[in-house]
Amino acid sequence: MAPPPSIESDPIFLDAIDQDHLTDLQSDFILRIRAVERDDGGEQRKGEELRNKIVDMYTPSMLFFPELLRHPALHQSLLTLLLKRKVSMPIDATQRSVINLAQGLFVDSGATSVAVRFVHD
Repeated sequence: MAPPPSIESDPIFLDAIDQDHLTDLQSDFILRIRAVERDDGGEQRKGEELRNKIVDMYTPSMLFFPELLRHPALHQSLLTLLLKRKVSMPIDATQRSVINLAQGLFVDSGATSVAVRFVHD
């Protein structure tokens, strides 16, 4: 008898991370991304819809707050999520993922230079 077909579901954003070792702000970041990565029907948001939800939720100063920058996996995982979900972003392999995120996420809102400044400060 053949095994049942595999049902592949996309993982929940940073599901395996131990939130006991995170600050409240870092934990809130994860929960907020999880809240917008799917629509009310449980379907994945993709492309510009996902980007817009995140940009509407986070200003550059909030997304690149020093407390969030202290845990690089947060921004690396967000960038990975966005790229997997077909959000169009220019990627420079010579830059850190947080810089790529700052340069690519806020492009349409015109806040790219502001976002990059927060990362460098």
